[in-house]
Amino acid sequence: MPIEPSQDYSFESLWISGIPTAIETAIQTAITLEASESPAWRAQIRTQLALTLALQQKFEEAHRSLDEAESLANSAADIEPTTEFDGSVSTSVPLLATVTHTRIALERGRVFHQAGDLKNARIYFERAQQLGQKCSASFYVVDALHMLAIVSASHDEKLQWNEQALRFAEADPSERSRRWLGTLWNNKGQWLFECERYTESLAAYERTLEYRLAENYLPNVRFAQWTLARAYRLLNRFQEAIEMLNALQRTYEEMQLNGAYDFPEPLFPMFYGTVKEELALNYWSLTERGLAKSYAQASLEILKAAPIVEQHEPHRLEKLRAIAQLEDKPKG
Repeated sequence: MPIEPSQDYSFESLWISGIPTAIETAIQTAITLEASESPAWRAQIRTQLALTLALQQKFEEAHRSLDEAESLANSAADIEPTTEFDGSVSTSVPLLATVTHTRIALERGRVFHQAGDLKNARIYFERAQQLGQKCSASFYVVDALHMLAIVSASHDEKLQWNEQALRFAEADPSERSRRWLGTLWNNKGQWLFECERYTESLAAYERTLEYRLAENYLPNVRFAQWTLARAYRLLNRFQEAIEMLNALQRTYEEMQLNGAYDFPEPLFPMFYGTVKEELALNYWSLTERGLAKSYAQASLEILKAAPIVEQHEPHRLEKLRAIAQLEDKPKG
């Protein structure tokens, strides 16, 4: 039986706000107007609803949305008997590998990932990779490989999956697949950074910045510059780090002054606060204690409005508190 890809719908405009509740509302509105749309469209938009529900920790609702998507997708294709993937998950495998089924598997994996169920997440990401390759859905193959890297336990395994994704994206001529390259080089840089392989990490971040500049999406450009500055600091290239951070600081100050944000405003404290944090760490390393304390205090004040840092990286705040109080040098 021939493998034919169904039409791929990006729905990118629905994600512009970056706020899950607002995205959910936009998607629900689109669904109410779907009567004239194809089953593939109706199925794929439900995968996006599932993702935004998962981001709000509404996991049962997210899986129900994906169940609806599978029902719609299967209504347009023959299916094989139910196949057990593991002890707790069963699903129907389409004889026709389509973009729609690839996308359902991918978002089912992301729902499990958001819920902390990495075992089932991996099962679905592997399935998405396989289905995507069968129907030549390259963009989603790269996405699946990049998610397999994220859910892997060891840094070696993360880097191996990420290398596969990089090779796949670099070999694909489609612009959409190649748009993954900035993200993939960033992830490679991060995992090398966590392994304390700072010189290699810096090289990966330099590649990241190249791709981000080509994309010309300024929030991503600024984040790439911040990662470069962080790597400079760990390589004792403090002046280069401080110059880059000062430029970022001026940009964020002007943004705040004018109230002109080019990304969701609720994210501003996290971005601005991390720039102040890096400046504090650089000046501490240079033994300029007064500046280090001032920037640490400023960063802590700004990051109060970014609770995600306290929730997921409290050690960063502990370092800042130690510097702000001019205690002994913080570890790490």
